[in-house]
Amino acid sequence: MDEFKFVLKCLLFAAVVVFASQIQVGEETLEDKAQIFLSESETAHYLQKSAIGGALLIQKGVQESREFIQSKMARANTSSREATSH
Repeated sequence: MDEFKFVLKCLLFAAVVVFASQIQVGEETLEDKAQIFLSESETAHYLQKSAIGGALLIQKGVQESREFIQSKMARANTSSREATSH
């Protein structure tokens, strides 16, 4: 029974938040204001730059790894050809 009460409390809380976020202040709803604040805040810009840097790091790492593996395989193929031709 306690679990059911907890679910009902969460449902009620979520309904209150959704209802409150639809209140219009001026030309925008509170939901719109919160969205703008979250997307244009300094923290959001910092996180976006960090995500871009992380993606670039992964991209460069994969590229360097591929080039390294290809050069090692090319050397191995060259040395095996030389060994079989002698």
